[in-house]
Amino acid sequence: KTMYDEVVRQFNRYNNHVAKYVGGIMETPKMVEESGPVYVIVPKADQRRAVEYLNRHVFTTPSWLLDQNIFNKTGEKGLSVTASLQDNLVSRLLSARNLGKLVDAESSLGANAYRITDLLGDMQKGIWSELSAQKPIDVYRRQLQKTYIAALDNLLNPVEVRPAAGAGLAMSFGPPVDNDKTDIKAAVRAHLVSLKTQVNTAAGTATDTMTRAHLREMANRIDKALNPPK
Repeated sequence: KTMYDEVVRQFNRYNNHVAKYVGGIMETPKMVEESGPVYVIVPKADQRRAVEYLNRHVFTTPSWLLDQNIFNKTGEKGLSVTASLQDNLVSRLLSARNLGKLVDAESSLGANAYRITDLLGDMQKGIWSELSAQKPIDVYRRQLQKTYIAALDNLLNPVEVRPAAGAGLAMSFGPPVDNDKTDIKAAVRAHLVSLKTQVNTAAGTATDTMTRAHLREMANRIDKALNPPK
C-alpha cells in the first residue's frame, strides 16, 4: 500500500507541474544591468500543450494505475484513486484565481493570449470526448464529468459558508465579488449553455442505459447552475 500510494503521489506531482503552465507566468530574476523582462506569460502554445497532456494522461482514465490485484491487497478503490488525481486538477484549472490570470493575460497579449474560452474548449475535448464520438460513458468518466460541472457551477454560484453567531466573519469558497467585473462568468455561462445542448443531443441517441441516465442528470445539473433556485 505504501509503495502504491507513493506512485500515485509522484504521478500527481508531475501533473501539477504541468498544470502550472496554464495561466502561468515565468519569472527570470535579473540584476540591474541585465536587459529583458523578469516576468513573461507562458506562451499560448505551451499552455495548450499542457492541457493536451492532462487530457491524454489524467482526464483519460489512467488505467495503468487501476490494478485490481493491488486493490484486493490494499483496500484501495479505483474511483477514489482517480478522483484524488482528477478532482485536484479540475479545481485548479477552473479556479477563479486561475481564470482571472487568463483574463489578465488577455489584457496584455490580446489575441495571442490563451483565453478562458480556449481552456474550456480544450478541456471539453478531453473530458467530454464521448459526446462527439457517440460512445458509452464508463463509471470513471461519469465521475470526472460530474466534477467538471460542479467546478463550473461553483464559479457561477459560489457557496458561502456562514459561521455560527459570534464565530466571526463569513467565509466564501468561490470567486470573490470582484470577479463579477471580469469575463469569467460570461465565458462559463456561454460554455455551459453550449455543453447542455450537446449533452441533450447525446442523451437522445445514447443506447447505453447508464450513459443516457447520466447525460440527463448532467443536463439537469447544468440547468440548475444556469438557473439556480432563488
